[in-house]
Amino acid sequence: MSSDYLTLLFIAIMIVLFIQLIVNYVSSRKQSVEVDVPRKIISKIRCVHGDYETEREYHEGDFVGKIEGACPKCGAELIIDTIYTKYFRQTTQSRK
Repeated sequence: MSSDYLTLLFIAIMIVLFIQLIVNYVSSRKQSVEVDVPRKIISKIRCVHGDYETEREYHEGDFVGKIEGACPKCGAELIIDTIYTKYFRQTTQSRK
């Protein structure tokens, strides 16, 4: 008689674990995932006197310290000061 109770208990535990497995699987498919996607590489250009600054998309051959022309305000040299990548965070639904 005690083996019947143990068998029923074992079956009940297996059913609960199976249901939990299904619930976890379904809920994980609906989770949103944040992904960082690089969108643009930017070159920041500034005047050597510091009175003018602008940004533009990276061009092949750009490097920090490269002279890019004359400042429209004071006529001094414009140099590439920083090159960086802008990331835009987007949320997507993961679907398997």
